[in-house]
Amino acid sequence: MWTRTLVGLVLGLLLSFSFALNLMLVVPVPRPVGMVVAFIGGFLVLAGVQTWAYCAPEFPRLLRWVVLTLGITFGLNAWAYLGSMS
Repeated sequence: MWTRTLVGLVLGLLLSFSFALNLMLVVPVPRPVGMVVAFIGGFLVLAGVQTWAYCAPEFPRLLRWVVLTLGITFGLNAWAYLGSMS
């Protein structure tokens, strides 16, 4: 159970931070509105990953899905950040 807790917490936090950064970099809204939406959306992502970590019958499938999603969102973050620099 500790494995599921730690993996769900760490991967959920990383995914929620990445989700929040995606929203802030990609969606053209004022900063306060974007921060509130990113905070609420990030919390929902964290809660979803935690719930899935506890309820998933196949733990390796959960890890593959979350790591793949992290790779995609990190790539989008890098693309949006580097594109905004030029």
